[in-house]
Amino acid sequence: MIFLTVGSERFPFDRLVRGVDEWAGSGSLSLPLFGQIGTSLYEPRHFPWVRTLPYREMDERIRLSGCVICHGGVGTLLQALSYGKGVVALARESRWKEHLDDHQRELLERLQGTPGLTVLPSLEGLAEAVIGALEGSRGEVPPPSPQRASLVEYLSRVVGGRE
Repeated sequence: MIFLTVGSERFPFDRLVRGVDEWAGSGSLSLPLFGQIGTSLYEPRHFPWVRTLPYREMDERIRLSGCVICHGGVGTLLQALSYGKGVVALARESRWKEHLDDHQRELLERLQGTPGLTVLPSLEGLAEAVIGALEGSRGEVPPPSPQRASLVEYLSRVVGGRE
């Protein structure tokens, strides 16, 4: 499976969602694709999607995917790379009103060359990057330890003000 995620930023990331949808609609995609599109205004026509996912489901989808297509969010990048997934990332850019600044582009520039990570400067080459990422993925990895799930639940309660 290929998993698209654009995170939970308040700014839409239509450029990435539309680009992936156009690729999915071209007929050259041979694997299932699922997307988490956040606040994007563009709604894909060629693959199933949701706006948000609970952390556990997001984690499971990343863990089971062969490739993660994503924004330049540090949490998503680290999570997918820690599972040995092939990652294809495109930074949100302020010039397209996808973010307030260009910290994602700056982060991805610094991470360029990280094993398992393909940084796209634009959507050109998306299909080739995903094919390469799938070939380099370590496949499914074991689920995280129960202690990790407990920590995530605890932190969710603390951040949500219930602790």
